[in-house]
Amino acid sequence: MVKAAVTLATGVNAEGYRALFGMHVAMSKSVASWTRFFPDLKACGLKEGLALRLSM
Repeated sequence: MVKAAVTLATGVNAEGYRALFGMHVAMSKSVASWTRFFPDLKACGLKEGLALRLSM
């Protein structure tokens, strides 16, 4: 068994349904893992200016 940090981005899509927008697995919760996660979300089509809520 290996410890890992899983970061999920969930939200409401244009049709009003909850959706999973992204998932990232890293060895720890760190600035580096978040720094890699956000560009992946943007590459998937999420637009800037959306409300962001973090829960750890």
